[in-house]
Amino acid sequence: MTHSPSSSAHGTPTAETGARLLRVAVTLFQQRGYHAVGLAQILAEAKASKGSLYHHFPGGKVDLGIAAIDWLADSILRPFRRAKEDNLSARVFLARLFNGTASWLAAEDFSQGAMLAMLAQGAVTAEPELTDALDRAYTRITMAMADLLRDAGLPSLRADEMASLILAALEGSVTLARAHQSTMPLQRSSKAIDRILAGEGLEI
Repeated sequence: MTHSPSSSAHGTPTAETGARLLRVAVTLFQQRGYHAVGLAQILAEAKASKGSLYHHFPGGKVDLGIAAIDWLADSILRPFRRAKEDNLSARVFLARLFNGTASWLAAEDFSQGAMLAMLAQGAVTAEPELTDALDRAYTRITMAMADLLRDAGLPSLRADEMASLILAALEGSVTLARAHQSTMPLQRSSKAIDRILAGEGLEI
């Protein structure tokens, strides 16, 4: 599960610069959190000028953070849409989600944080605009998860409860995986979630 935006090979240079800034920001924010990353570091790694940053993101770092949140939310939601198109069962989809996250984390040598969680750290109290963007992103993702579970047969309230539980398990497992430098926490959480859903009567 790769969480890194890429620029278009056919875009204009200015569009490529904006995409490169976003790509670098997403990677750094997920590695270190929002406040641990400075604009100077983003500009250096993106090989971009301060003028180009403010051309694409007039609000500076805050606008870049909001763009990173929106991009991550869209990236996370794409597999949900594909699962619906492919008629995947909720249990199969979730197993793939946890396994894909484990593979991505291992491939990144456990350097990346849990989806939006690293962006949320510190930004919630300090940047109201980021707080609003994070709220919107998590709401979209939780709703998509709940819809998946409702489609699988869970009652509405139970689907909402399970959606929150699954997302918390996923993000918490990534944190543990980074601490232990092992994908085992994700594997265990995946099995536990699957047992719960099997107990709820959801079929493979």
